[in-house]
Amino acid sequence: MDGLAGMSSQGQANANLYMGVTTVVARNDSRHGIVDFFANPSPHLYLVDSIGTTDNWSLLAKHPEWALKLRQGARPMELSPEDTSRQLVDTARLGTRVLWLGPNLTAANTQWIIAQAHRMGLVTYGEFVSTPYRVGIEAGVDALPEMGRYELGVIPTSYRSRWWKTRQGRCKHGLRLRGAAAAHRPSPTRICRLSGRAPCRVDAHSQHLLRGIAWASKPVEGTCRRAA
Repeated sequence: MDGLAGMSSQGQANANLYMGVTTVVARNDSRHGIVDFFANPSPHLYLVDSIGTTDNWSLLAKHPEWALKLRQGARPMELSPEDTSRQLVDTARLGTRVLWLGPNLTAANTQWIIAQAHRMGLVTYGEFVSTPYRVGIEAGVDALPEMGRYELGVIPTSYRSRWWKTRQGRCKHGLRLRGAAAAHRPSPTRICRLSGRAPCRVDAHSQHLLRGIAWASKPVEGTCRRAA
């Protein structure tokens, strides 16, 4: 099973099968292209769709009743609760199995979406900015893909604007903690007070929450401790 493979052509379908990948969690986006539903043979597809936001790549974006509603301008905009509720139902009818909760979703909508998704048997992926990671985790989000996107959630607010302006701390989707010099990182003790239950390996003091699934111990730069 591959959770981030491309499935936009018969060639990609063949390559996945050749490597033994029989199940792909697939989504439309600028990196992976548009999912090819007509590839044959093909791995089994678990479809991902965005939820609660305008998105030109949404599985519903080309449906007449959603085309204008989901059209994204310069930046994504959060949908109303009524539209989000309809979107949940419609995308589930298409066969969507995973919902992507993006950075512009606010906390109240995120909590509601996660609760509704679980009632419908759908999995939730969270890449939060407007919603604090602590809120998303406590609401029961199922997965936080790509550590480089969620480590920002445990950084104290006072450090974020400083790192945002530094060349080393900048990346396409936000800040990269590992890219900043150790002298400018907050101590793990300070991170811990703000991180709640966030599963972030940068926070050495939260590793007991991940015992059994965390990676092997390694030194935490700028401290004398080791991640447990």
